[in-house]
Amino acid sequence: MTAQQRSMLFASEAVGALLAVLPSTWLMHRIGERKVFATVGFLSAVTTASVPFAASLGIKYMIIARAAQGVGLAACLPVMGSVTAHWSSRSENGLFVGVLSTSIQLASMFTMPISGALCVSDGGWPSVYYVHAVLSAALFLLWSICYRDSPHKHPCVAESELRKILHNNERALSRKERRPVPYKAIITSSAVWAIWIASIGNFFGMQLVIQFMPTYMNKVLGFSITKTGITTALPLCLQFVVKMVAGPSSDKIHCVTELTKLRLFNTFAMCGMATFFVALAFIPPSEPTWALLCFIGSTCCLGLSCGGFLKSSSLVAHQYSQFVMAIIQAFMCITILILPFVVGALAPNNLATEWRIIFLINAGILLLANAFFCLFGSAERAEWADETRDGKNDPVRF
Repeated sequence: MTAQQRSMLFASEAVGALLAVLPSTWLMHRIGERKVFATVGFLSAVTTASVPFAASLGIKYMIIARAAQGVGLAACLPVMGSVTAHWSSRSENGLFVGVLSTSIQLASMFTMPISGALCVSDGGWPSVYYVHAVLSAALFLLWSICYRDSPHKHPCVAESELRKILHNNERALSRKERRPVPYKAIITSSAVWAIWIASIGNFFGMQLVIQFMPTYMNKVLGFSITKTGITTALPLCLQFVVKMVAGPSSDKIHCVTELTKLRLFNTFAMCGMATFFVALAFIPPSEPTWALLCFIGSTCCLGLSCGGFLKSSSLVAHQYSQFVMAIIQAFMCITILILPFVVGALAPNNLATEWRIIFLINAGILLLANAFFCLFGSAERAEWADETRDGKNDPVRF
C-alpha cells in the first residue's frame, strides 16, 4: 500500500463523518438522540465488520467501508452537547463535559494495545475489525436500553434527582417544545467562534497524537508494533485521569470568575501541549524515553481543555450546544481529513527532521487558537439561548 493510499484510508472516515454530521444533528433535534445515535452506532458496527471483506475486493471498496464507518463518528460530539444540556445542572457542566469527553481516550486506550495484540495473533488483522464490531454493537444496544432523551422520561430518575438536574436549568424542554435552532445568531456570535477556533487547535494537537503517535514511535523511534500499541495507550490513560479530575475541579473552584477559569484551563491545555511539541521537535531519535515523556506531557495537558472551550460551549449555547458541538465535530472531521495529507507531504520518509516541522506547525496552531479563545471566549449564556424569553424576538433563523 502506498503512502497516498494510506492517507486516503485515514481521510475516508472523516469524509463520511463530515457528510453525516449536520443531517444526524438535525435528526437528533427532530426525533431525539437515543434513536439516532443507536441507529448510526449499529451502522458503524456493521460497516466495521465489513472492512476485511471490502479489503479483499480492493482499495476502493475499503475506502467506501471506512467512509461508512464515519457516520457513527459524526454523532459523538453533538450527543455529548445534548446530554450535557438536558441532564446536567449548571453547577455540573464541567463534570459532564469532562466525563463524556473521555470517550475518545477510553476508546483509544482499548483500541491501540488490543489491536496490536490481535494483529500478531492467529486471527490476523481482520480480527481487529471483527472484535471491535461486536463490542460496538453491544455498547450501542446498552445505550438504546439505558438512555432517554429527557430526565422526565427515565424510569430510574427520582423526583429529588430531577429537581437537582433542573436547578438553574429552568426546565428540560420536550422535543415538541423546543424552538427552532437560531442558526444565524449562533454563527455570528464571537463567543461561539472562540469555541470553534479553539476546537481547531485542540483537534490538530489531539489527532496528531491519536493518528500518528504510533507511526512516529514505530518508524522514527524504532519501537516494535506490540510495544508501540502499549506505549501509545499510556499517554491517553493519563489524559483520561486528567479529564476526570479537571472537569469536576472546574465546577468546584470558586476563587476566580467562571470566565477566568475557562481561560486558565484552556491556556494550560493548549500552551502546555504546544510547549511539549516544541520539545519533541528537537529531541533526537536516540532519546526515545524523552520523546515518550513529551508525548505523555502533551496529551495530559490537553486533557484540561474540558474545563476550557468545551465547557464554554455548554455555558454559552446551553440547549443549542448540540449544534455548536456539531460544528466542532465537523472541524474534527476536517482535521482528520487534512492531517494525513499534511503529514504525508511534510514527512514522506518519516525522518526526525521532517517531523520537526510538523511538531512546530502544530505548536503554532495551538498557541494562536488559545489566544483567540482568551480574547473572545465567554462564560455567560447567550441571549439567543435564554429559555426564559417568550421567543417573539428571537434572532432571524435560516
